[in-house]
Amino acid sequence: MLQRQYGMTQPDKEIQAVMGIMKLRNTWKFEEPNIKFKKSPLQIKVLEKIFRITNFPSSNTRKDLSLLLCMPEKSIQVWFQNARQAIKRTKTFSEGEKSEIYDIPVCQILEIIGNVKKSLDY
Repeated sequence: MLQRQYGMTQPDKEIQAVMGIMKLRNTWKFEEPNIKFKKSPLQIKVLEKIFRITNFPSSNTRKDLSLLLCMPEKSIQVWFQNARQAIKRTKTFSEGEKSEIYDIPVCQILEIIGNVKKSLDY
């Protein structure tokens, strides 16, 4: 009944709870301004896969990515801005093409990270 009411299974709730705790504990972690951050191949691949899902991830999705990829949220935001600009330079956005803010569930992000790790032999 709870699953139907809230749309979340027990493992999803547990993952959300762990992510909430991580967010509370890591609010200070990447707050130094103007630090250049080099992205690993894993981080780049995950960001590219998320970009295929949405060009505009929600702030919650960016926070989740920040924690799971161990990189500053601002760096993630700038990466998505740069990726959108690269597309604009090569072609124009068609009306409504992935232009809405989209919240990607943590379970889906974890699945993407797992698939990328397998593909990169991590």
